Parts: sequence; structure tokens; C-alpha cells
Amino acid sequence: MVGGTYQVKARRLIQMDEYRAHTGIPVDEDVILMDSLINQDFSLAGPQQATLTLKVNPQGGWLIKQVYYAGSDTLNGAGIRDQFVELYNNANTDLYADSLCIGFLSGVHSKAIPNEYLVSTTGQYDWSKSLNIPESSKATANTEYSYAHTVVMIPGTGTQYRVRPGESIVIAQNAQNHKIGYTTTDGRKLVTKRPELTVDLSTANFEVVVNRRTTDVDNIAVPNLQVIYCAHLAWEMNPGGTDAIVLFRTRANVSQWPKVPTPNVRIVNSSTILQVQIPNQYILDGVDLQPGSTLVYPKKLPPTIDATGQYVPKGAYSSQSLIRRTSKTIGLRRVLMNSQNSKSDFGHFDVAQPRSFQ
Repeated sequence: MVGGTYQVKARRLIQMDEYRAHTGIPVDEDVILMDSLINQDFSLAGPQQATLTLKVNPQGGWLIKQVYYAGSDTLNGAGIRDQFVELYNNANTDLYADSLCIGFLSGVHSKAIPNEYLVSTTGQYDWSKSLNIPESSKATANTEYSYAHTVVMIPGTGTQYRVRPGESIVIAQNAQNHKIGYTTTDGRKLVTKRPELTVDLSTANFEVVVNRRTTDVDNIAVPNLQVIYCAHLAWEMNPGGTDAIVLFRTRANVSQWPKVPTPNVRIVNSSTILQVQIPNQYILDGVDLQPGSTLVYPKKLPPTIDATGQYVPKGAYSSQSLIRRTSKTIGLRRVLMNSQNSKSDFGHFDVAQPRSFQ
């Protein structure tokens, strides 16, 4: 091995019968043990040791099932107005969606950022240099936190929005039938010239109304998510794949979490775009989006959440979505792949299909 800095990943799949035999804990699905070392230095000066502690990562639970970030053709489709995220209950018991949060993460996607504001080994922002970063988290700012330009939360009492095993919920930017178009808040008719390029989101489970664009029309039949923070004019992902998406839950008051600018911003005022500092310990699932196979941006998520990254082959405004692959079927319930590796866990639909499977 050549001396240098490496990322070390360890993963072992334990069959459910073997896991039950060793632990006495009943499970009906395989269990993954995993850990990683980020930017571990191995020199050739002498013997070195590094320890990885494999942690249980059950296949069940809440997962991000489908991410439709690319949008559709801006002239013949709906642009990015038809974006949506689909969440899935991959467990064998009922789960409640109440208080689940979705974050869209920021990261480096430009070579114009001065090196002094970057981590040299990863090329990602050095968040410890952000203005107003809490002193208590400065030492671990780049390893134990993720940073979101947008955070929304599913409301509820705690037992209001039940999702049965093998079922999903669709969260729309605009809960409209984009195949036929709709009327904006200022009375303009949005016409879809090619309905086959876009999707009908009028029956989405939730939508996100930010009310900063005339196209952000509230469908009163669809519940709204609570907007914790939104740096943009709408609940939107970059159609070119510059974001990452995380699903998390906590009992903490997320609206009180620190918000910081990217490290290269040296003056903060009322118009500064901020990022919510999310402790990684609360993240249930995450997908690092990328623009393609040849242009790759620095990762925004640690490898314990997503070891790689994924993209739709045709890129922005292609109508394509990322869809999590099926691992196996138990009875009528599909168990979706969850190896914390989006490149292997996700395929794509040529046209986004809410509540469908691959």
C-alpha cells in the first residue's frame, strides 16, 4: 500500500438467523454492521493501527425512497415546480411520520472558493471557519454535523400520520396536477405542452408552501409541512444535483438550532443565506446528489450515511428521478435496499413515478 490519506470503510451483512442466534434479539430482516474512518493517514514509516467499531444499522425504518430533483423540461414540462421527495416505511411495523424533518444540504460546487475556507483533504467547506459557529461545536464542525439551506418538518401530534409497512408518503413542492397545469396566485395559467414529461402531484400526502413565488399555490386538500428555514424562494432542490438530502428526527427544537453562513461569507446581514447546523446523530437516512459521472463535487455527507453519491443520467430537466431498488419481498411487502451506498441502492426512472417501485 502506498502511504497517504485514505478513507476506510468496513461493512458486514449479518443474516437475520445468525443475528438472532448471537444476540437473542428478534429481527425479520438482515442487519448491517458498519463503520468508517475518514481521511485516515497511513505513512510507511512503521506499523500503524486504526480501529473501526462496527455499529448496527438495521435495514428497516424510515428511508428516502425516491428523489425527483431534476425537474422536467422548462418549455414543455413544469421546470422544477414538479419536484417531490418520497419517504418509505421499510420496517415490519407501523411508523408515524409526525415530526420527521427533511433537510437539503449545502456544499462546495465551485472552484472559485478560496482554499483557506476548505478542508484540504476533502475539498469541502471547513465549517469551523464559518461566522457565528458555536464555540462548543467548532472542533467537530466538519465531522459531526451537516449543514442545510432548507429544513421542513411534518407536523402532527405524534400519532397523527400513520404509515403502514411497505407504504410511502409523497411530499411535493407544489401539490398540483402538473400534467394539465394550474393557475398561479396572480392569475396566470401555467400550460403543460407535453404532459408525459411531468407528474400529477394533486394527491400528494404533503406539500411545502413558502409563499415567495406566484407559482407556489396552496392546495387546501393537501396538508402543509412546517417550514423551519428556507433560504430560497421555494422548497426546491438544484436540478443539476448540487444538493444532498437528509431525513432526520429529534425531540429538540430544530428552529433553535444554530444557523451559519458558508465559510467564505465574511459579512452577515438580513439577506445572507444561512445553513442550519444538523447533528449527524439524528439523521435517519441521506442521499448525496451528484451532477454526473464526470463532474463530481465534494461529498456533503459522511460515508456512514452515504458512502458514495448518485445522479440521474440525463441531468437537469430530464424528468428522471432516483428510485431506491427493491432488496426482497416478504409476503406483499417490499424491503428496499439500504446499504448506506446510494450508488448501489438507487436506480432511476426515466420519468418520475410517485409510489412506484424498481
